[in-house]
Amino acid sequence: MLAHDEVAVKRHYYDAFRQIASARESDIDRLVRENFAPDVRYFGSHPLDEITGASDIAQRVWRPLSASFRDLRRCDDILIGGHFQGKDWISATGYLHGTFVQPYLDIPATGNWAYLRYGEFHRIENGRILESYVIYDLPDLMRQAGVRPWRSGVAAETLMPGPASRDGVVLTAQDRGETRKSLELVEAMIFGGLLTFDGDDSASMGMERYWTPDMMWYGPGLIGATMGLDAFLKFHQEPWQNAVRPRGALTARDRKHVARFGDGPFCSFAVWPSLYATRGADLLGVPTTEQPVDIRVMDFYHRSGDRLNENWILIDFPHLFQQLGVDLFARMRESSNNAG
Repeated sequence: MLAHDEVAVKRHYYDAFRQIASARESDIDRLVRENFAPDVRYFGSHPLDEITGASDIAQRVWRPLSASFRDLRRCDDILIGGHFQGKDWISATGYLHGTFVQPYLDIPATGNWAYLRYGEFHRIENGRILESYVIYDLPDLMRQAGVRPWRSGVAAETLMPGPASRDGVVLTAQDRGETRKSLELVEAMIFGGLLTFDGDDSASMGMERYWTPDMMWYGPGLIGATMGLDAFLKFHQEPWQNAVRPRGALTARDRKHVARFGDGPFCSFAVWPSLYATRGADLLGVPTTEQPVDIRVMDFYHRSGDRLNENWILIDFPHLFQQLGVDLFARMRESSNNAG
């Protein structure tokens, strides 16, 4: 049983996040304190990483964003709520956007409109956020700034659209049977499909059981988007599985997920982190060895009937690449200096 009115909480934070994003500098601290617990723990993508306390979140997350992007706005493509292992969660993905007027995390400003893709999971307790997991697609912002720290994506790198159904911001009560159906389909796809890979042939996963043939996969910067199940396997799943494999017991279904829940036809999960071992094959052009790495991942899904038809995914690539000996921010600064 949820400890709060789920619909009211979703409506509240849908408005609150937009207010924080567009707030005047003098209002940021107050708005963050009103919505985040004083001892909130924030786990961000590299180089933000771990932050403790509402005041530090205001100082290290929201003030720099407000300073870098004039007229900053937030646009949620998906916002849902749910329950996982006795805890109450909301999750969202979409874009922060504005005029990029000052460098952000050393990413050079363009003076033009720019967008920053995000994925977020927030745990709610006693009416405030007590725990946050947030991935910003920083490599894609680098791409927009013209300072690619690595090679171009193997698929289409672009502004990723929201759900084709245009109903991703779920601010109403959803049918519990439909919610359960979405969650069970995603769990079957993960634990009965992806994690059954035989190490050789992607057909061993039986992905056609879970996805529509014309599914859309909206990957992060450095990979990009694909259309159709065949393209998804070719441009993402097969290269990824050739480079990394899960490490540890696959039967420990919830050990790696901080949250996993459905809401009507939508479902989301956050993994922070999953422990993998690289396999010696290149990962997006990065040479790998048999070393363990941890990977921060967020997925958002839409179900159409009995199959999944859309998937939005965020991966903290700066954090992953750093473990493989590649500092994307150092390479970005080098590229920027050479361009200048």
